[in-house]
Amino acid sequence: MYEFTEGSVTIDVPEYEIQTSRNEVFYNPVMEFNRNVSILLTRCLPPERDILCGMAGTGVRALRYVREAGHHVDANDINPLAARLISSNAEKNDINITAMNKDLNLIDGKYDVVDVDPFGSPVRYVHPIMRLFKKEGYLFVTATDTAALCGSFKNACVRKYGALPLKTAYCHEVGLRILLGYVARCAASWNYGVTPIMSFYKDHYMRVHVYIRRGKRRADESMRHLGYINHCFSCSHRSHSHTPECTCACGNTFNHANPVWTGKLCSETMLDEMLQEVQQAHVGDKEAMIRFITLLRDEVSIPYHWDSHEMASILRLPAAPLETILSKIRDAGHACSRTHFSPTSFKTDATLADLASIFTD
Repeated sequence: MYEFTEGSVTIDVPEYEIQTSRNEVFYNPVMEFNRNVSILLTRCLPPERDILCGMAGTGVRALRYVREAGHHVDANDINPLAARLISSNAEKNDINITAMNKDLNLIDGKYDVVDVDPFGSPVRYVHPIMRLFKKEGYLFVTATDTAALCGSFKNACVRKYGALPLKTAYCHEVGLRILLGYVARCAASWNYGVTPIMSFYKDHYMRVHVYIRRGKRRADESMRHLGYINHCFSCSHRSHSHTPECTCACGNTFNHANPVWTGKLCSETMLDEMLQEVQQAHVGDKEAMIRFITLLRDEVSIPYHWDSHEMASILRLPAAPLETILSKIRDAGHACSRTHFSPTSFKTDATLADLASIFTD
């Protein structure tokens, strides 16, 4: 067995020459940040919540939910080897946890938090697990099928998520909003409304954390946050709307991503609570976590962004430092911010025509 320490727990993992997803049970250190975020977020919830880790693997996330956040956890995996490993790792860390060996879609019970972290797409699980919630709760979902969500495999996105993607410079944001829109639509079919509390793209995956509450009116309100991103591949103008816009001002036809979540990706209140909790939590590089959460909190709520080099190319201008670009946009009276999607990109409520006026006059 290999031994790994993450946060406050130490786990055993079967020995393989290379740790990959093809192994029966594997530990992915790249996803430690993903787990750190979820642990930090659940530390901001009332203690002793009932959590289901639907695809627990080695059990590292589930064990940390118990030890570091003080919750009750059922750790499930359809692989019997993983279920046995969860039990042995719980015993190794002297942590009380319930290990289960079931198909996630066949689990019974009621939970305050359900965490779904598959390798690939989560679509076959999101709709069925809505039955596991009480009147309200939290759903955490990871998607690693970014090629489909970002438009490289358009037909796969249509089949899986029932949505049209857009392969653009801001395709990762479009993909994240398609994922959120899918979660919202599944929840609404069970009469749940959703409120995103922390949603982000990082490395090779997308992760959404949403608060759900039962009620037809809440579900209807969530549906009002679904819409279209309109993109012109001729002039690069982009906009969002509840119904599709057909023709761009330049005379060419818009392409669309839809249905996508056009509302906020995060709750500023929750992010502020997480920032206050960072110093007490096991989150690795605390300063990096603070920078990331602060970046999310300060993002302008617009469902697309601009790459600074892309904008320079469109306007036929030399590239400028991002801070210089942001300063000029603010001086012109528009909202703008950096974005976590790319270190060279920014969000703004300024249109392409506004940007042209700001930087070419």
